[in-house]
Amino acid sequence: MSEGLEILQLISKRGGCLLSELALELDIPVKSVQSWISMWCSTGYLKRDEEESPGCACRKRGMKCVCCQCACEKKKNSCESRVELTQRGQTLIRRKWDEKTG
Repeated sequence: MSEGLEILQLISKRGGCLLSELALELDIPVKSVQSWISMWCSTGYLKRDEEESPGCACRKRGMKCVCCQCACEKKKNSCESRVELTQRGQTLIRRKWDEKTG
């Protein structure tokens, strides 16, 4: 679990990170970083920058891009997705810091 918390701490320090930056800085394989980010996003501790491709018809209609694999879906799944802590994530980091510093 410490690897996952390291990821959250680095994101907290920087106010957001690209997945590739996390992998490089923490010397963790990109696939591991992607797994952690997916888990933290699904539990509400992180959020992805949902900047989308302006020409994407799927997003304009509120659909997911699974069918056409357009640029916005590729960006979301790539190592260049930017992630930020949610309020819930910030609370977790503060609580862990308080436990550590006692």
